[in-house]
Amino acid sequence: MKDRVFTGDTLLINGTGRTDFQNGSAEDAYDSLFNKLLKLPKDTLVYPGS
Repeated sequence: MKDRVFTGDTLLINGTGRTDFQNGSAEDAYDSLFNKLLKLPKDTLVYPGS
């Protein structure tokens, strides 16, 4: 399933996951979204958290 990605709580249906919890990291969330998720091929199926 190289054409699919499950984002868990990094990317939700209506936004992004919270980073204000213990061990949360806004920097890690930013890296995941902008340096990984948005660099995937355009035909990648994205399954966000709910």
